[in-house]
Amino acid sequence: MESTKRPLSCLLIHGFTSHRSSLEAVIPELDKRGIPWHYPILAGHGTHPHDLEHTTWEHWQYNVEQGLDYLLQESSQVVIIALSMGTLLALELAAKYPKDVVGLVLLSPTLHFKQRLTKWTRPLTKVLKRFPNPSITKFSSTEYAKRDKGYVWFPTVAFKEYWLRTQHFDSVLEKVRQPVRIIHSKKDLVAHPSGTLHIYSTIPSTEKDIVWLESSGHEVLLDREIPFVLENIFSFPPLTARK
Repeated sequence: MESTKRPLSCLLIHGFTSHRSSLEAVIPELDKRGIPWHYPILAGHGTHPHDLEHTTWEHWQYNVEQGLDYLLQESSQVVIIALSMGTLLALELAAKYPKDVVGLVLLSPTLHFKQRLTKWTRPLTKVLKRFPNPSITKFSSTEYAKRDKGYVWFPTVAFKEYWLRTQHFDSVLEKVRQPVRIIHSKKDLVAHPSGTLHIYSTIPSTEKDIVWLESSGHEVLLDREIPFVLENIFSFPPLTARK
């Protein structure tokens, strides 16, 4: 019996402390192209920062794996569009499910951090219960920062979960052979560009590129270069060839 599954769908994964709005700009474009999508909200997000206190990396892995399973019920393959911490979760899915995940668009991948205090994450977690996450650090200007609906502080214990995962990530990167497009702003105050360059140089994929933005902040789909970002997302070959 011939399969009735759609050829392609798209999984969206937001970042640490992010709000659903972070990736919503892609949804009308996916709908226009007839590409089914799913956008799970990661545990502890979309409510109150306190709800992050008891979340772990495993909770977030579970969220995105469930999201992938949901899409694969009705589509044969999945492209992932992910932001910030979500890019690490996306890379894990690509490494674990190479036949199901056929491409990754990584926005502001945050493997290395601009904030120098992150290297003191272990001891800081013992003395600080929460850490500020002001909107202006995620955007190119105060005007764009008004769009921020994410958390403006976070429990340090939750960030520790994220930071610990970044410390030993090459074993994941070395398994990613799908096409990858990275979009990162030169003015990002959250994600250090060295992380993007490390991802690019470590993944063995032969189809990979980096698109550098000139003026946006970390939240590239809520900042000043949205049309250019969307153009580069939807010119990504796995999305154009399989729609």
